[in-house]
Amino acid sequence: MKIGIITLPTRTNYGGILQAFALSRVLKDLGHSPEVIYLPVVWNVRWYKYPLTIIKRVIKRYIFHEKNIIFIERKLNREYPIVSKNTWNFIERYIPFRIVHKYESIKENEYDAFVVGSDQIWRPQYVTGPIENVYLAFAKDWNIKRVVYSASFGTDKWEYSKEQTCLCKQLLKQFNGVSCREKNGVEMCKEKFDCTAEHVLDPTLLLEKDIYSNFFDCNNSLHYDEILYYILDWTDNKRKLLDYIIKKTGCKSFAVNSNYEDPTARVEDRIQPRVEQWLQGFYDAKYVITDSFHACVFSIIFNKPFWVVLNENRGTSRISSLLSIFDLSNRIVSDIDSIKDVDSPINWDNVNAKWCKYKASSLDFIKRYLN
Repeated sequence: MKIGIITLPTRTNYGGILQAFALSRVLKDLGHSPEVIYLPVVWNVRWYKYPLTIIKRVIKRYIFHEKNIIFIERKLNREYPIVSKNTWNFIERYIPFRIVHKYESIKENEYDAFVVGSDQIWRPQYVTGPIENVYLAFAKDWNIKRVVYSASFGTDKWEYSKEQTCLCKQLLKQFNGVSCREKNGVEMCKEKFDCTAEHVLDPTLLLEKDIYSNFFDCNNSLHYDEILYYILDWTDNKRKLLDYIIKKTGCKSFAVNSNYEDPTARVEDRIQPRVEQWLQGFYDAKYVITDSFHACVFSIIFNKPFWVVLNENRGTSRISSLLSIFDLSNRIVSDIDSIKDVDSPINWDNVNAKWCKYKASSLDFIKRYLN
């Protein structure tokens, strides 16, 4: 079948890129012809908010002397092709995709089925345009298969308005199969949409680690026996944790991401490294410390001891749900005192056995609804 994948538009987020790669790879291996549908990423402020937004930024900068850029959207749009050039290269080489400026431009007979997912595709603040688009509102009258795979609300708080909830609930009734990445997502579907969803793995966990290691030279380790830190939102506490683990282990540390998250940084410092380099960082590392969901995923895939600090800004339930599957909830740390032993072992035989079991049931979900 020709399958359109509806997912978040990303050119710089490693987890977002790799989950799109993994899902398209799985569908291709099952004999389908997948195509990821991307919307262009554009930063803007709604016209009716623009005057007040600019005034607030001027006040913060010139009265309170805060570090900000008044016309930040212009800078971000101008620099985006530059900072994403390495990651975009991976997308062009390994992910079948098309770019549409709006979902309504997709014609009825272009696809036999749509798969919505994965990642935080059901979180309104991350979706370009109305949230109902990722419930296939643009295709509500079409005779096609509709499947949700490993969708995430991104949080344990309900962020939909009453109107959005009602509309998405009706649209979801048209789907052949629905699955969520987090356990609380399954519960939300039942409570808010009266929909029975299955609990499945993130697409990145459906592929064997050899598929990822084929992207780099395993014999050319750049950071063997070092600590990889992949921190999306730095805090003083996270810096103290990193320093503590460095001191206790005696290892050097390295990062695999740029200063991309800081829009005020120089464009040269915001260019994201290659996806292949990001992946090899996890393969090479002796330890990993992070606040990222997909950093936890690839630590598990490559069997690397890791610690994770829950990230309140980006949603904590995603990581808690993932780690509970593998009996790894004890890898969550909040401060130095919560690390009792930096060398505390992980039972990788147990983790890998659970991975194999959940991978089989997750692949079975895809086969049931798309074959």
